[in-house]
Amino acid sequence: MLTNADEIAPIGGGPQPILRRPHRADASDVLDAFRSNPDMARQGTVTDGAEAERYLGRLLDDDSTHEPWGIALDGRLELGHRVNNPTSGAVARCAGFRKEGTERGKFLINGERIDVDIYGRLRADPFPTFEPISKLTTSVISSSARSG
Repeated sequence: MLTNADEIAPIGGGPQPILRRPHRADASDVLDAFRSNPDMARQGTVTDGAEAERYLGRLLDDDSTHEPWGIALDGRLELGHRVNNPTSGAVARCAGFRKEGTERGKFLINGERIDVDIYGRLRADPFPTFEPISKLTTSVISSSARSG
């Protein structure tokens, strides 16, 4: 269970994301997040700096029922996947990550050494483009179940 600690840093060297509580000073990042994708509207309405401050205020209020956490980036994210799982690489590339190399024998799985492809994404990298898929509605799911 997570505690009320302000920051939880992962173990390891080099710059890494840090899981931490949001701060009121994060309002500009909250606004950027809401502007980044229309799906953020499910979380509320934030269209300017004042609304971002109010949004954070509601999350951080002593009476709030929320336990907000965020990921603070130090300018870089990194991920890896087994080379025998190319679909994970496709997902990483769609999310804007770039393949940086392969670490030979990185994982030991069932006594066998497995190579891992490493991907990185910098804060300065362009935002990925993608074709959104439409959501399935309950009626579509129900009719598919009846016809199958």
